[in-house]
Amino acid sequence: MTTAQEEARNMLFAKYDTSFLDKKQTAKELGGISLTSLDRMRQVGSISSRKILGQIRFSVTEVARYIADA
Repeated sequence: MTTAQEEARNMLFAKYDTSFLDKKQTAKELGGISLTSLDRMRQVGSISSRKILGQIRFSVTEVARYIADA
């Protein structure tokens, strides 16, 4: 994990106090993109997600990776 990824990860953990973000939180952290854009990103593999209790969730580490690499 790069320094930029670690800084983004720590910021997200401090802000949300959880290991996984929902679609709205993730879209907001990725610059306020639409949920449709986020779904497209998931489908093409730009960002990975998990289904937890029937809901799509994004790990804070994965969101931080995407932010730092953007």
